[in-house]
Amino acid sequence: MQTMDELMEFNLYENLPVGMAVFLYDFKGYHALFTNQVLEEEMGVSGEEIAEAFQGDLTAIVHPDDAEDMRIMLYKGSVTGGRFGKTGRIRLKDGSYSWMDIRVNAVLDAGGTCRYYFILTDVNSQRENELRLERTYERLLGIMNNTPGGIIVFDARDNRIPVPSFISPGMYRLIEGTPEEAARRFQGRYNEIVHPDDLEQVIRAMEDAMRNLSPFQLTVRLLTLKGDYIWVDINGSVGNFQGRRSLCMSYANTSADRKAQQLLRKVLDLFVRRQYDNIAVIDCRDRTYHILSDNYQTKSGKVPEGGMDYDVAIGAVIKHFITEDEQERIRAALELDHLVTQLQTQDEVEIYTTVRMPNGKLRYKKMWLSWIDEPNGQMAFVIDDYTELRKQEMERQQTLADALKAAEQANVAKSEFLSRMSHDIRTPLNAIMGFTQISLADGQVGPETHERLEKIQSASGFLLSLINDVLDMSRIESGKTVLKKEVFTVQSLLAGVHSIIYSQV
Repeated sequence: MQTMDELMEFNLYENLPVGMAVFLYDFKGYHALFTNQVLEEEMGVSGEEIAEAFQGDLTAIVHPDDAEDMRIMLYKGSVTGGRFGKTGRIRLKDGSYSWMDIRVNAVLDAGGTCRYYFILTDVNSQRENELRLERTYERLLGIMNNTPGGIIVFDARDNRIPVPSFISPGMYRLIEGTPEEAARRFQGRYNEIVHPDDLEQVIRAMEDAMRNLSPFQLTVRLLTLKGDYIWVDINGSVGNFQGRRSLCMSYANTSADRKAQQLLRKVLDLFVRRQYDNIAVIDCRDRTYHILSDNYQTKSGKVPEGGMDYDVAIGAVIKHFITEDEQERIRAALELDHLVTQLQTQDEVEIYTTVRMPNGKLRYKKMWLSWIDEPNGQMAFVIDDYTELRKQEMERQQTLADALKAAEQANVAKSEFLSRMSHDIRTPLNAIMGFTQISLADGQVGPETHERLEKIQSASGFLLSLINDVLDMSRIESGKTVLKKEVFTVQSLLAGVHSIIYSQV
């Protein structure tokens, strides 16, 4: 039978927004004195069913993994009394489980009985968030511990002084030491592992990051525990949680890449020094001009090294190095849109110009442009000294011109010689042919002599035709040849051939 005080107390519990129950434990077991509506609606069981579970199978109302903790808490309450609390999973009426904050006040009565006052507050969302955060932290910790490089997390003392709070195993491997050695190195003497030439920029970057909550990137040298320096890329970021700042810095060993880049740069510089004046890359998308290697432009201080505006850079090149009479032509030829249009229809563009060197001497240069990566707008721009090659080419052209002139003079001399010789030969030949004609007309010449005179006349005619052919060659060379159509008899032609070659045959 409940007293008036108990009824008033239980009415008060009924209005609580959380699950509330009161149980009595005596020599007969657990008995439900009160369960409010919130608890019964959430769990879908009555107070007596909960008391029965306390006495027997707790898994009917509690998750199996939490049942033992609940049993121990009930036992301690019946022995010592007092306040207890835990977070556990309570079985709901739909069979699912919900995380709840369980608070128990065990009051021992005279006679060995014990009253349990239970308050159950739903913390399922909070607990799920905590578990999710724990899983995320475990995954993040696993990533940080297994990352190829190293990671250091600094807590900010007074939000400005970094103190290492986490050092990943990768950091130990990075500086080639044991965890104990690395821990001693990073605690209090962190700055000693940074190369003296890089220390100032590291300190400034960390302080600025802590102050402004800004990320940063650096490439510096770290001292290993073996005494060697290695190149590392550092990425830093700052977090701010409840007014407390922490700095996370990741380290990646880039010594191999750095050495390869330095070797490649030395080879490129040597190659350029021996072969070219300048090698640059043009980014047509943002119109930038980046000098990879250069013999005189950046050394002169008139063209800055590194990425720059293409139009500004080319303007400086034209202004300071191209001769005035060629500046407009080169400016038009190197206009970027014009170059892109040209390279759409041809593999490369070649431009020749005269350049005034820093020492004042004039040199003849060849500019060569071609695509490196057309889809991404990357274009190669190479300047080559063409002075010696042009000099040699001009010498070859002069040699050819001289040879042509000498050949033409020799040909003229030959033509004049042949013409004069032909005229000189025709004079005695005309006499021979004339006297032969007179002899043939003489009726006193015998048949045998007449035949011989005819052969002399035929041979003289053939010789005259040869002389005329020589003269025709001169006419051909001088462009004065005239073709003629004349009547002849095949019988006379053959008779002439016969008379000339018969004796040889």
